[in-house]
Amino acid sequence: MVDIHTLVKYAANTWTKLTQKADVVCFINATTGYIAYNNKILKTTDGGAT
Repeated sequence: MVDIHTLVKYAANTWTKLTQKADVVCFINATTGYIAYNNKILKTTDGGAT
C-alpha cells in the first residue's frame, strides 16, 4: 500500500513505486494534468501515459 503522495509508474503491465513524493496532482480533463514535486511542475497532455 502507498500513501497519497507516493508516485507510481505503470509500464509493461507493471506498477513501480517511485522514490519521489508528489505535492500536488491535478487533472483538468481526461488528458491534461499537472504534478508538482521537488520544486518542479510537470504537465502531461496524454493522460499521464508519458
